[in-house]
Amino acid sequence: MGVGEVRVLNPTDIPNGIDLPQGSGARDYVIIVGNTSSAHDVVSNYVVKADKSAGDAFGVEASPEVVPQYSRQLDQVPFARTAQQAIDNKVRAFERSGLTLRGSRGPFDLSSRFSARRSAQVSVAAVPAVGDIINLKIPDASSMNLCQNFIQTQAQVASVSRRAILAVDTLDGPPATLFTQAVLDSITTEFDNITFPTDSSYYNNATDVDGNSRIILLFTGQINKLTPPNTSGGFVGGFFFAGDFFPPADQGGGAGTFCPESNQAEIFYLLSPDPTGRFGNVRSTSSVRQGTRGTIAHEFQHMINAGNRYQNPQVSSSAGEQFRGDVAR
Repeated sequence: MGVGEVRVLNPTDIPNGIDLPQGSGARDYVIIVGNTSSAHDVVSNYVVKADKSAGDAFGVEASPEVVPQYSRQLDQVPFARTAQQAIDNKVRAFERSGLTLRGSRGPFDLSSRFSARRSAQVSVAAVPAVGDIINLKIPDASSMNLCQNFIQTQAQVASVSRRAILAVDTLDGPPATLFTQAVLDSITTEFDNITFPTDSSYYNNATDVDGNSRIILLFTGQINKLTPPNTSGGFVGGFFFAGDFFPPADQGGGAGTFCPESNQAEIFYLLSPDPTGRFGNVRSTSSVRQGTRGTIAHEFQHMINAGNRYQNPQVSSSAGEQFRGDVAR
């Protein structure tokens, strides 16, 4: 193939895969995987490998700038697809049926002074310090109503950055027993420098309903419980819930305009390390660190899209907007 040439191949055309030609000089290949199916959430597997011929001075090594050190422990990480998709679908379905995210299309009077979308109703939240204990509510994703069914808990703040507040559920134990401080800080730094700017560039700016310019990353064993013990074929890495944008009590708009579970903040609920399996399955720190990377990036695009629909009811639900929200699925 020449530079710029495009070929469309069917699986039957390449039963043994694609072989890239060998050469005596150094070469770089960029492999981009995309879903060309008309249906989203299609699961496919692919393998990239190199064959070394006898006598060749040839080697393949992951770039340290691209692949973090924890990816070397991927054999500890189950392939989180089926279970995660099921929870995502369930949460998104409840948001569509139980919350009024698109006011221009629902029974919501946008001129009402009680509009739940008025972010001014949410007071500016102070930025907590490392070691502070904060009160939070976790939606029960095993139930059918995530607004009415939730777990009240407390969490200890373990790392604070320019864009993130990382907290660990106190029921899981002190943060230092689950993560080193270096790992905790690396999670918030990665969110600041990679996840936040990347997702924002594709899906628009994130909302800030509590006015503290940060997103809460809550690691909690309540997410671990969503994967039954000894489950094969994937695990639940976490989720975002749009109910956290809404006021917890009815402001006069009626059903769908408030959510008792609401933390009135941008927040992710994430799988927590569980070295003894007391929440269902043993989860090492390294596997959680690696496994929740994709969860945070994926759920962040849901947060951005839902947040912009919440604060701007005129946002269209056109096919184009839906595609932007689904392209990273």
